[in-house]
Amino acid sequence: MPQQRLANVQFDAEIRDELKRLAASDNWHSLAGVSAGYLIVAAAILAGEYSAWLYPLAVLVIGARQRALTTILHDAAHGRAARSRRLNWLVGTYLSGYLVFQTFRLYRQSHVMNHHGHLGEAEHDPDFQLYLDAGLYSGMNRSRFFWRQVVATLLLVNAPAYLWYVTRHRSVALLKSREELLGFTLFWAAVAALLTMFGGWRLFLMYWLVPYMTSFLVIGRFIEIAEHFPMLGTPQARTVLHSTRNRFSHGLEALFFSMHNENYHLVHHLRPEIPYWNLPKAHRAMLRDAEYARVNRQFGGIFFSANRQPALIPALVSGAIALPPARERGSGCQQQERCDRVSASCGPGS
Repeated sequence: MPQQRLANVQFDAEIRDELKRLAASDNWHSLAGVSAGYLIVAAAILAGEYSAWLYPLAVLVIGARQRALTTILHDAAHGRAARSRRLNWLVGTYLSGYLVFQTFRLYRQSHVMNHHGHLGEAEHDPDFQLYLDAGLYSGMNRSRFFWRQVVATLLLVNAPAYLWYVTRHRSVALLKSREELLGFTLFWAAVAALLTMFGGWRLFLMYWLVPYMTSFLVIGRFIEIAEHFPMLGTPQARTVLHSTRNRFSHGLEALFFSMHNENYHLVHHLRPEIPYWNLPKAHRAMLRDAEYARVNRQFGGIFFSANRQPALIPALVSGAIALPPARERGSGCQQQERCDRVSASCGPGS
């Protein structure tokens, strides 16, 4: 039996009209976004070269900007990075995707087709599979969550597993596509030639690969957790609205975790056709819907909130937000449907 898709929100006509207007893309916002990111990376490199004491900060900043490039790639995969299809592909391929060792076509397959198309389905949703593989649904207690999911991530213990998640869905599969493999190989061959010609290998290692293997993976893993955990797989997660989270981070946290408005993740899932620069406006429009406003009031930041709501990670560690019970990979919507036919009170993993 095919799994039941999560229902979307039915906004009233006035809100729908406004959201439709906000879905219009253009050809300059994403170019400005990647250009600003390049300038920030350049400034971080200059700072790190000026003083070794500033190098750790440079690694943190560059890792965040690498995450910002995946946000641009993300919009391109949805066809919203540019109004021109050719420019959208260019932005998602050469200006963002390849730079973080990911590909436009595979990101589109993994994120748009599999994640959005099968949200919360353990067999098909790669983000939910990440949660399951990471042990987030193993029935861990608060202490184990703190040490294995928070401390271990900060100490890079979880970095290899998260890197495998990223590359498995967005890079490794390019081996099956000659065209994608050729483009990716030629791009990095050209980069290698330029680095050799201008003696840039030390800078590339210190200011691109080291951030990518450290801060980029830490930032990315915490963001991935914050987007849907522990909402997916619960009896309440019957709609997109109750399966996804916006984030309202403290200003300093937002510099590293909310690039290009990716903190409006619930807004994005409700209306993935809206480009990232219009997500705040779309959020304000959606707040006129009573149920959206009620759900949104529950959200804070990841570690530190900009509002009065508890931040996610401290809330999970303290027990203010309950950790999910143990469940098997095969449980989920199909099992929930079977349970519903037997007992209205049966939940996931029963």
